[in-house]
Amino acid sequence: MPIGDAAGEPCCGDHAAPCWCTLLADSGREHGSTDWEEGVSVRIAVVGCGAIARAFHLPALAAVPGVSDHLIVVDHDSRRVATAQQEFRASRAATDHREVLHDVEAAIVAVPQEFHADVVMDFLRERVPVLCEKPLATTLAQATALVTAADVAGVVLAVNNTRRFYPAVRAAREWIQAGRLGTIRRVEIHEGTSFNWPLTSGSTFGRGGTGKGVLQDVGAHALDMICWWLGARPSITRYQDDAMGGSEAVARVEFAGAGCTGVVDLSWLSRLPNTFRVVGDEDTLEGGILAWDAVRLTGRRRSRKVRLRPEVRSFPRVRDHVIADFLGAVRGERRPAVPAKDVLPSIAMIEECYGRREPFPMPWFDTVSEASSVVL
Repeated sequence: MPIGDAAGEPCCGDHAAPCWCTLLADSGREHGSTDWEEGVSVRIAVVGCGAIARAFHLPALAAVPGVSDHLIVVDHDSRRVATAQQEFRASRAATDHREVLHDVEAAIVAVPQEFHADVVMDFLRERVPVLCEKPLATTLAQATALVTAADVAGVVLAVNNTRRFYPAVRAAREWIQAGRLGTIRRVEIHEGTSFNWPLTSGSTFGRGGTGKGVLQDVGAHALDMICWWLGARPSITRYQDDAMGGSEAVARVEFAGAGCTGVVDLSWLSRLPNTFRVVGDEDTLEGGILAWDAVRLTGRRRSRKVRLRPEVRSFPRVRDHVIADFLGAVRGERRPAVPAKDVLPSIAMIEECYGRREPFPMPWFDTVSEASSVVL
């Protein structure tokens, strides 16, 4: 029965143990309650007014009392930043983040990924808490330096790995950590769709940017999920992609560690199932990465749909919780849901993949090469 079917149980059905579905419903309140405190102002800058800022960060911030009135938008493109200021009623606009370093209490960095490390470091040196878009940095050395700088400054450095807020992904984490599935033997993630993100620059593609593609984009989420679920970084056993000197659009990661093996399939070219599967020696948990209300649990005797009762039920709710979580961390009310230190293992996996990349078998290119060498 597909996860979306109406039939199913309201919870795990195991009343001899705590109902993890209920715990999941409560867990969203720890990270990112959106009950805003009246009259609490935070001067915050959003650096980079491209697609992710306009679709995610700015709409959420504009709705927060005490924050929207002190919002600063920053982008090197003067027309783009002026448009963002008008659309989201920001109090100020700037074309260089260095102009606002001493005027803000927090910053959200949403510039192209090759600039993350430099911009974030500038804010940390001024003891300004930062929420950075994923990936935190394009190399492990850069990311580690940022974590160290945040520790020295004594400020929050969080990363927008949004999958940790998704109900089905959180469910997998809760069940794995609670031992509900038994010893984990296999993890699979298959995520892909035709690339349609409304980019404002071409930095995602080719050597003009990082030269890295779907692995560093979607893979930053997928590999973080794996490290978060397992509580450790597995080793890469094989990595293949279609880069051929440019940005990869299709990639496959194979890994192993602590008795567990797994695979991650990623694509910018075609739609994949967009699902995950976690196999334990007791039960198997399957779900849609974007599933808001249910996962499927399969044991030795039966398979059943497990309904979740999360607070997050849509993409707009995800962004509200991410912003609430960051602001709560800035105010000292909670630890951020995704501290920068937590993403170092997944960044290390990405770097290991690129260091041992293999091309996918593409025999059609061999055929063309052979044909072109024939002398007529």
